[in-house]
Amino acid sequence: MVPAMEVVAALAAGVIGVAFGAWLARRNEKQAATERLLVEAVNHLVDSVAGVAQGETGAHARYASALARISLHGSPEVVRAFRDHQEDATTVTPEGRRLLRAAIQAARKELGHQPLDERDLEVLLFGSSSQREIASP
Repeated sequence: MVPAMEVVAALAAGVIGVAFGAWLARRNEKQAATERLLVEAVNHLVDSVAGVAQGETGAHARYASALARISLHGSPEVVRAFRDHQEDATTVTPEGRRLLRAAIQAARKELGHQPLDERDLEVLLFGSSSQREIASP
């Protein structure tokens, strides 16, 4: 016969295990949802930067919306990096491009991605220097 204390301890351990598992599952689900929202906001931000550069109607509003969503879903480090870019929100100057690259690198880090080579990121975001010369008026 099993003593009552052992039965109670086994039941308590089971309940605690189930509760802990449910808490972990919920926490992981919230983290995954936040990451999806951040990815979506950064994607929209990059798209809107391209739209602004091309003079698309509504691109500034999409940019502002993406920044607002980054402020909701990004860590303080990511928000700070995008705010730094926003202080001089341009991709025309080398400094403006550097700040946007830094913000994207911060978002990548938060999402668990390795940092990209700065030159690779520069070319993917802004084109090669020869492409920029051709596109310039």
